[in-house]
Amino acid sequence: MLARGSWHVSLPRLQMLIFALILVFLPTQLGRHFWPEWAYINGVRVDYFSPTLYLTDVLIIGLVGLEVARWVFGKKRVELGILGVLGILGVLGLANMMVSLSPAVTAYKWVKVAEFGFLGWWICRHGILFKPWRKLGAILAVPILYESILVVWQFLSQSSIGGIWYFLGERTFNAGMPGIANAYLNGALVLRPYGTFPHPNVLGGFLAVVLPLILALRLRSGQAGQAGQGRSVQSRFLHNSRRINERGILGVLGLGYTALVLSMSRGAIVVGVATSLAVVAINLKSQISNLKKTSEISKSVLVGLVILVAVAAIFIWPRFTSILVETEPITVRERLNELALEQWRQSPIIGVGLGTSPLYGLQATLRQVQGRPFGSAQGRPVYSLSQTNYALRYQPTHNIYLLVLSETGLVGLGVFGLVIIYVLRKLVRERNYVLLTPLVTILVLGMFDHYFLTVQQGQLLMTGISGLAWAKAGKS
Repeated sequence: MLARGSWHVSLPRLQMLIFALILVFLPTQLGRHFWPEWAYINGVRVDYFSPTLYLTDVLIIGLVGLEVARWVFGKKRVELGILGVLGILGVLGLANMMVSLSPAVTAYKWVKVAEFGFLGWWICRHGILFKPWRKLGAILAVPILYESILVVWQFLSQSSIGGIWYFLGERTFNAGMPGIANAYLNGALVLRPYGTFPHPNVLGGFLAVVLPLILALRLRSGQAGQAGQGRSVQSRFLHNSRRINERGILGVLGLGYTALVLSMSRGAIVVGVATSLAVVAINLKSQISNLKKTSEISKSVLVGLVILVAVAAIFIWPRFTSILVETEPITVRERLNELALEQWRQSPIIGVGLGTSPLYGLQATLRQVQGRPFGSAQGRPVYSLSQTNYALRYQPTHNIYLLVLSETGLVGLGVFGLVIIYVLRKLVRERNYVLLTPLVTILVLGMFDHYFLTVQQGQLLMTGISGLAWAKAGKS
C-alpha cells in the first residue's frame, strides 16, 4: 500500500504520462459511436450528433480521476473559482438547453464543453511541468511522424491502407467512392489523403498548427544548446547528441510539411507555411540582435521552407487557381454563414442550442420546399429547391465565430471572445511567439472552417494551445 507522501510523487507523474498519451493519440479517431434516435436527421446519421467515446476521452477521464484522487488524498479544498466557473457554465447550459431545437444534442455538447474545460484547466494549472519545452516538441513529433507516413502512403496508393491504421481511426475509402475528397491536378483526378482524420481539411489544420509549434520549440532549444556548448568531453557528447536529435526532428518536419502539401487544403497550406516562415524570421532576428551565430537548424529550416514553397507552387498550383472556377466551396460557405445569421436572429441572446446547426439547416430547407422561403438578409433563399449538397443540409457553418454566435447567442460569443482576447494579449505582452503562432493559426483557419469546435481532434488542439498559453508565465 502506498504511503500518503508517495501519492504526491506518483500521481503527477502518472498524469503527465496520460497527457503525453493524449498528445500522441490526438490525431486518431479510435472510438465507439452511439446512435440514439436524436442522432439522425430525416433518417440520415449525422456524426456531429452522435455521442462518441474516443480513446482520448478515456484518457481525459483518467486525468479527472487522478485529479480527484489528488484532492482526496491530499485533503485539498476545491477552489471557489472553479465552483464559480462551473456555476456559470451550468446556468448558461441549462438556459441554452431550454431553447434548443434538440435538448438531447445540446446536453451532450455541454458535457463535451465540461470535459474540454477540465482539460484546459488542468493544462493551465500543470503547464509548468512541461519544462524543458523540448520534451513537448519531441512528444508532438510522434503523431506528426506516423500521420505523415500514412498520408504519403495513402496518396501513393490512392486509397486507404487498412490493417493497424484502421484501429487508429483510418476510414475505408478510395478515389472512386462518392462523397470522397478529390482534387484535379493537371487534368487528373487524385485522392486527397485523409490520414486518420475525418477530412483532409482537418488533417491540414492539424499540421498547420503543430508543425510551426514544433519548429519554434526546436529553434529555441537549438539556441539554448548552442549557448551551453563547452569544451569538456561531456559537453561535446551532449552537443553531438543534441545535433543528432535536431537532425531527427528536421526529418520529421520534412515529412510533416510534405504531408501538409499533400493534404491540398489551401487555407492550411498558406497559413501553415506563412506562420512557419514567421517563426524562422523571428528566430533569426533574435540571434542577429543578440550577436549570436545563426544555428544550423535555423539555416536548414529556412532553406527547407523555401524549397517547400517552390515545390508546392509547382505541384499544387492548379489546386489554388481552381478556386477561380470552382465556386461551390465559396458558395456553400457563404450560404452556411447566411443561415447561421438567420439562426442567431431567432434567439439573439442565448442562441438556439449548442450543436443544433445541422438540424436548423434541415428545417430551413423544409420550409422552403413547403413554399415558404427561409430568406437571407438580401431576400434570396438560403437554399435553391434543387440543392442537394450534403454540407448545406447536414453541416454547421464553416466559421467558428458565427457558429458560437448562432448556437449560444451574444452571451456565448462574449465569453468566447473575452477568453481569446485575454490569451492573445497575454502572449503578445510576453512576446511568446512559440504559442502565439499556433493560436493565430487556429483563429485564422477558424474563419473558414468549423472543425476546431466540432471535431474531437480540433477541440483537443484548441484546448491544448489555449491551456498552455493561459498557463505560461514569462517568455517561452
